[in-house]
Amino acid sequence: MSDESEHQPEQEDENQEEVPIRIFTAITIEGAGLKKATWQPAVQVVSGCNYIKLNKWDRDLTLFVTGKGLRLHSGKEHNINRQWFSTVAELRKEACQESLKRVIKEAAEAEGTPIPQKIRAATQQDEYLAGRTVQVLAPAVQNADGDEVHAEHQMRMLWGIKGEQLWVELTTENLNYVRLAILHSSAAAPAPPKRARGKAAAGSPKRRKRGRKPHKPLRDEDHGSEPEQEAVPLAAENL
Repeated sequence: MSDESEHQPEQEDENQEEVPIRIFTAITIEGAGLKKATWQPAVQVVSGCNYIKLNKWDRDLTLFVTGKGLRLHSGKEHNINRQWFSTVAELRKEACQESLKRVIKEAAEAEGTPIPQKIRAATQQDEYLAGRTVQVLAPAVQNADGDEVHAEHQMRMLWGIKGEQLWVELTTENLNYVRLAILHSSAAAPAPPKRARGKAAAGSPKRRKRGRKPHKPLRDEDHGSEPEQEAVPLAAENL
């Protein structure tokens, strides 16, 4: 074998681009319904604190809460699509609105201007004005018999206006509350079918007023000696 063939693999290795070295620090959760499994949630770091994402369709969160895997097949369905998510999402939205109101009030007082009587609705972009986090007082948890299994719980969350995806500060206290709250929460109300929503919109007073305008009376010259016909308005339900 020639020297050229012996050195060919080494030359090919030298021509290949090196993959850059990257170091990751992963947050791993154990315990509760996970049993021997582990959960590595999505994490955001804000002001030195870790916030994890809670999504009702997350397989690991489902296992953490219930001890059973997520199943979406009809007849064997198992998930954590519970009312708690929408309840806390609404509380988070209210906390964001109060935070924006406080900032606007403080700014008006500092400038010596009148405080607006009506504060505009908060938006997602306001997180950079009012702060990226809010304090949310989550409701107490009760079991099926009405007994309290966990008191009201205050937790810090990332700013959010829309949707039910929640970012909660990562603490053992928060995780313990979240698990019990979801576990004992009632099932989420099913969304109305699209056809039903369409009928509701069509039956509204404003929609009925948008019916076609009556046709103008036909002129005699358009149809010879035929008598003038009276226009008949179209009923809203025929549209």
